[in-house]
Amino acid sequence: MRFDRLLLVSGILISISCSISASAINAQLPIPLKIKPMICVVAKSGNNCQMTITATWQSPQPIDTCLYQAQKKLSCWQQQTQVNQKIATSLDKDMTFTLVNTQGKILASQKVKINLSQSQLYRRRLRAQWSLF
Repeated sequence: MRFDRLLLVSGILISISCSISASAINAQLPIPLKIKPMICVVAKSGNNCQMTITATWQSPQPIDTCLYQAQKKLSCWQQQTQVNQKIATSLDKDMTFTLVNTQGKILASQKVKINLSQSQLYRRRLRAQWSLF
């Protein structure tokens, strides 16, 4: 009878410790953030890029979080486990989007780059323009 009690108590302790360690692991897992498109193309340097991004993330547990573009708050969600939302935004340089919880901890981030449709560097002439040959 003592052996049965000992077995029952040890089983309960093991199950409690497993549930605690599983919740601790879930709290430490990074949240995958996907921002698409990851590249914006502009005609000239200095032009703003107007685009609609799709922000996607998911978490094993419901969380309160906000998406920021640099210091600008774009959108917030309460008690969500997954999000797939389109957001209109404007970029004037390469920008990092961050997912931040209510305590101010950065959960995830992703960079969106701006590319020029025409290269700023031109091929150097091999001959001078005034050459007779």
